Amino acid sequence: MKWTKPKRIFAYTTYALITIIVICVNFNTKKINITESAKNAFANAINKEKDLYISQINVQYHQKNSPNEIRGEEKKNWSDQAYFIAKDSERNHLNSLFRDEMHKINKYTNTAIGYSYNGKKYNSRDEKFISKATLVQEYKFRKDYNNKSDIILQAYIYTPAYVLLLNNINTYILFAVMLIPITCYIIYNNRNKKENLSKGINNEDGNLIKQRKYQSTKWIEIHEGYYWDNNHNTLRYNNTQVILSGYNIKIFRKFISKEDFFLSHADISKLYEKVESVETKDRAYHLIKSLKECIAILDINVVSIRGKGYKLVFNYDSCQ
Repeated sequence: MKWTKPKRIFAYTTYALITIIVICVNFNTKKINITESAKNAFANAINKEKDLYISQINVQYHQKNSPNEIRGEEKKNWSDQAYFIAKDSERNHLNSLFRDEMHKINKYTNTAIGYSYNGKKYNSRDEKFISKATLVQEYKFRKDYNNKSDIILQAYIYTPAYVLLLNNINTYILFAVMLIPITCYIIYNNRNKKENLSKGINNEDGNLIKQRKYQSTKWIEIHEGYYWDNNHNTLRYNNTQVILSGYNIKIFRKFISKEDFFLSHADISKLYEKVESVETKDRAYHLIKSLKECIAILDINVVSIRGKGYKLVFNYDSCQ
């Protein structure tokens, strides 16, 4: 099956979209894993805060003497949080411990602690951070059934999206998988373009050469059955051609420029008057002899007219 350009584009686009979807799924999975890990990190931070800042004492608690059914352990947890709020209203100690725990999971994750108590709400970070952060865990502490006295402790985390993408080896693998076929396609496409361009240039050059050849080959009938190509200095009779060169060209052109194909000695001498150290008639004789030998195959002769000059005679043999 031949892959046309639209089919290739569709295939690579589909492939790229699937890869992007896989990257997005992987991104979301990474985010969920960090969020789930943050719940345990927050619980560990709460326990560490107690171990560091509250002395352990043994107290006997009898549930039957309590004014309500709330367990003693739950009331103790409430009192611990109330004590921390009194000592550290911004909960910096807890946030620091939570951040340390989170950095064991992902060092680029930022944390914040929020809590509400006595009808008021507090956060360890500004509202801008809280608005973009994710609430990962919330604990409620109580000592009675009065909701205003409840302490609600919240944990927030924020991990930049680029960290979730770039700080993940799977992302680079998927990008590589996506780019490899695209790169191969670009290289293949460029190579085909160069080959087609080269073929086009060769074909164009060939056509141009042929065109020029046909255009420049202009046969002029100088005598019945005899044709002359002035551009290529070629003389043709029937299927025979002769290419002239040197002084033969000058003399032959001079001959055919005359209506009667006759050249006087003076006409011939003008063609070589700059040639040194020869007599005019002797020089003319040698030049005419060279031309005669060249065109004799075409049944053309150069006849000497005594005392006057020379004349071209066509179909010489048939005239004998």
